[in-house]
Amino acid sequence: MGLSIGMVAAGLLVAGASVYSGERQRSIQKKQMRNQKLANERQIAQAVSAQKLAAQADAKANQREPNTMALMEKASLASRQGPASTMLTGAGGIGKGSLLLGKSTLLGGSA
Repeated sequence: MGLSIGMVAAGLLVAGASVYSGERQRSIQKKQMRNQKLANERQIAQAVSAQKLAAQADAKANQREPNTMALMEKASLASRQGPASTMLTGAGGIGKGSLLLGKSTLLGGSA
């Protein structure tokens, strides 16, 4: 009977070691899965960042530039058709007779 108790104890020891080994393997596998998930998320973030940088570089490379020749031609044609001044009153300015320049106060009222 002493032999059977030893065999049972040995069997329990082997079973306990097997359960411990299985739990350890499961723990290692969970840790590896977490690490893999983090690596995948980092890789996706890097890909998105690279895509944004590429889109910005593409937009910068394909900027539209103004047609300066057409703008200069338009300005040249306008100058030949009349006074090409930026003043609202024309190139000569405003005539002294066109405004009533009487006595007035600093606030614009009559004195």
